[in-house]
Amino acid sequence: MLKYLRVCLYLSLLFVLLTTCDLFDSSEPKPLPPGYQYDIPWPSLADSPWPMNHHDPQNTGRSRMPGPKMGVVVWEFVPGYGEVTSGISIGPDSSIYVISSWQSHSGLFCLNADGSLKWKFDLGAYPNYATPIITVQNNLIFGDGLSTIYCLNADGEVIWSTNLNTQYLRNASFAIDKTGNIYLTDPEGVLYCLNQNGNVMWEYQDDRIFSNRPHIYQMVFSPDGKTLYIPGDSVSVIAFDINSLEVKWTYGDAILVNSIVADAYGNIYVFQQISGNNSKPLVALDTNGKVKWIYRTNVDYVWDNVPAIDWNGNIIFAADTLYSVNYKGELNWKRTLPDRCNAPIICDINNNIYVGFDLSNGSGVSILCYDSKGNFNWQIDDNTQNWIAGSAAIGFEGEIICPLSPEKILKIL
Repeated sequence: MLKYLRVCLYLSLLFVLLTTCDLFDSSEPKPLPPGYQYDIPWPSLADSPWPMNHHDPQNTGRSRMPGPKMGVVVWEFVPGYGEVTSGISIGPDSSIYVISSWQSHSGLFCLNADGSLKWKFDLGAYPNYATPIITVQNNLIFGDGLSTIYCLNADGEVIWSTNLNTQYLRNASFAIDKTGNIYLTDPEGVLYCLNQNGNVMWEYQDDRIFSNRPHIYQMVFSPDGKTLYIPGDSVSVIAFDINSLEVKWTYGDAILVNSIVADAYGNIYVFQQISGNNSKPLVALDTNGKVKWIYRTNVDYVWDNVPAIDWNGNIIFAADTLYSVNYKGELNWKRTLPDRCNAPIICDINNNIYVGFDLSNGSGVSILCYDSKGNFNWQIDDNTQNWIAGSAAIGFEGEIICPLSPEKILKIL
């Protein structure tokens, strides 16, 4: 009888174990679907929904927040310095940062989440188009458009300033590495590296580095933070090792016609200028600079409409047509737009896509929202004579903050 009870107890315990424990459970994470993207940890950046131009050091334009559902403008702000000239950055306290400049006036504006002015920092007489970077200390890194780089705290007080003794940094491409060092280029083909105290750590001269032109071409970092991809002049892309201070490889023999974007696996995407051909195909490169695929379109204008990469690894780009191309270079869908896109594209956590353009007849600006399958969601029309100045941003409340030039900033819900 005792033996029988022991057997029953053993079987009962075995039954409990089998029904309450997954014996085949593994601590290993399940593999992500092919092409799926994830946020690259970047310790030097503020923990905010949009800490720099086009969201992140890979230039993806991809937010971890939901975007607007209704497509309604809830406030407008007019800086009063002439043109809004930069994209939008958003701080961890929901403060909004943008640069406005025109002829003899230029300044960095800080807005509260309700659209009221918090403070402004005067910069002087030089046009400035580079979007501020917000660091993990909640400090702001930006330039004055000429030769000085500033670091301000969240109250608008100067922590440090560094004069590089160069000129016309108005289109400088700012980047930040994982330790907080700042990188930028000047019109003479010099790449600068400044530490967190504003001291110049080193300079690297290369005539192939992109010179001063009327468009900002964003430098981007590889996901591991070791390689800086720089738009070239006589070459298309320069892959620069920030530790050895050496060029790892170059790609192409002509200037790019748009900024570089990078995915979570280190692949980069560029629009390649082809001599004697108006078509500018989308080219995917691997981490060694080798061509993975080329997607050819009739796109002939891609200067300011920087692509976005959604959470599924689709590359979203546009001219007079909006395209979604998957990570293999295959077309998902395309949609004809009412006019030609000339603004950076952004997307949200739900893979909704936000695309803006200036109406060719000069009657204003339109912003359209599409879902991940290319279905139209909503449209906003601003009928004043404005144009989109730079990359919009998605904030904590699911709002879009959109910079319009010459005169205002919109909050859209």
